[in-house]
Parts: sequence; structure tokens; C-alpha cells
Amino acid sequence: MIIVLLSAGPPPGSEGYQTLRDTLSAISRYILLPSLGVALVSGLFSMAVHTPFMEMRWVWIKALMGILMFKGILTVDGVSADIGAMATRRLAGDGLPDRLLSETLFHEWALLWVMLVLCVANVVLGVWRPLFRRLRHRRTSMQA
Repeated sequence: MIIVLLSAGPPPGSEGYQTLRDTLSAISRYILLPSLGVALVSGLFSMAVHTPFMEMRWVWIKALMGILMFKGILTVDGVSADIGAMATRRLAGDGLPDRLLSETLFHEWALLWVMLVLCVANVVLGVWRPLFRRLRHRRTSMQA
């Protein structure tokens, strides 16, 4: 959703841009962070309760990717706040260099794409994990 809003671009004027930044911050703070936190905590809790999960590599990979996604969303939220403040000052005529704003925007987009790739990888790993288990089981039974 954040990528769609950023792609659409802000409405003209500094108030429109600030509204877009406030919307992005609210989405991140009130939807992304809590839902990701619940998913991360419930996943770690399921690992602790169901001990066979601790022996499976894909579970540890998913846990690591979940922690990276949580850290990335916190970083995106911080970068978005910085960009919003810089752009608002720029639009107000504070004379911030365009290069600084464009570099920060580039980093925001890069972080968003990394988050998207991590999300897709996490879903793929969660959906295809039974296939990995079956393939490994089939290989060990063929060797015996």
C-alpha cells in the first residue's frame, strides 16, 4: 500500500505532501508494525511451544526474515519521517539541496523494495515448506 501511495505521488503543494507523509506514517505505525509484531511474536511462540520446529531450518530462516522485516519497517518509518521533514522544509523554501532529498528518497524506495522481496520470500517459504520436507524425506528414504 505504501508503494502504491508513493507511486501515485503527493498532491500539489506542501500541505498535500505533508498529508501524504502523515498517511504513510500512520499506515506504518498503526497497521504494519502491529501486524508484523503479532506475526513475529506468534511465530517465535510457536517455535518455543512446538519443539520440533526448532530442528527445522526453514523455521529459523522464517524467524530471521521476520526479524529483518520488523527492523526494515522501523527503518522505513524513520526514513519516511526524515524525508517528510526535509521535503516540508524544502517546499517552505529553506533551501535544502535537491541532491539530499533525492538520495533520501532513493534509500526509502530501496528499503521498500527490500521489504517487498522479504515479504514475498517469507510467503513462498511458508507455502512451499511442506514440499521441502517431502523432498528431503524422499531423498533419505531413497538412500536407505
